[in-house]
Amino acid sequence: MNAQTTQMESQLFSLGANISHLCDNVKKKQAELQMLQRTKALSTILDTQMPYPDDWSAVEKDYTRSLDGAITALTNSLLRLPISGNVQVNVKDVAKALNSAVKTADMIAHQMQMFFPKVNDTGM
Repeated sequence: MNAQTTQMESQLFSLGANISHLCDNVKKKQAELQMLQRTKALSTILDTQMPYPDDWSAVEKDYTRSLDGAITALTNSLLRLPISGNVQVNVKDVAKALNSAVKTADMIAHQMQMFFPKVNDTGM
């Protein structure tokens, strides 16, 4: 009976060691799985964002064209204003138009500045 008890205790101890080893392996695999999930999520984000730096030159050209068009339109409007005779100008309307143009230009400049760090980080 004593031999059987000793053998059972030995098997029980062996099973305890195996369970402990399996628990350690499970923890390692969980950590590895979390790392793989994070890597996959980051890879997905980067893959979706990669076309944007490539499109930067086209976006920059569009912004430049828009700014050139706005400047040309404002210049043409100012050149058409009569400078002689009995001319009345609503200064508030002119101020609103110029203020709107300045706000638009500031918004475009702000948007472009937001992209500069991202483009510089890509090494372009």
